Amino acid sequence: MLEDEQLPQLLLDLPSFFSFRPISFLACDGVHVLGLTTNGKVVTWGRGTSGQLGHEDMVSNFKPKHVKSLESLVITHVSVGWNHFGFVSDTGVKYL
Repeated sequence: MLEDEQLPQLLLDLPSFFSFRPISFLACDGVHVLGLTTNGKVVTWGRGTSGQLGHEDMVSNFKPKHVKSLESLVITHVSVGWNHFGFVSDTGVKYL
């Protein structure tokens, strides 16, 4: 489970969750984390009780999980809001 920390924490075990490219960018707010991989794929984790993680359910995840609905896209830009994520694809299409 995630705990509050007073100092930055090294995520040593993060790569063990992935069978894909490394994460090149992280965006987060108080309860969500979004990772963008070097090949434009998206993973999210954190509170998902309103479906805001994009996993087609309303469940919190404490380990990174692919956003399957974006798998066919190459995502180049991401943003995180309190209850949503925003994405821009390599073709300039925007998603919320």
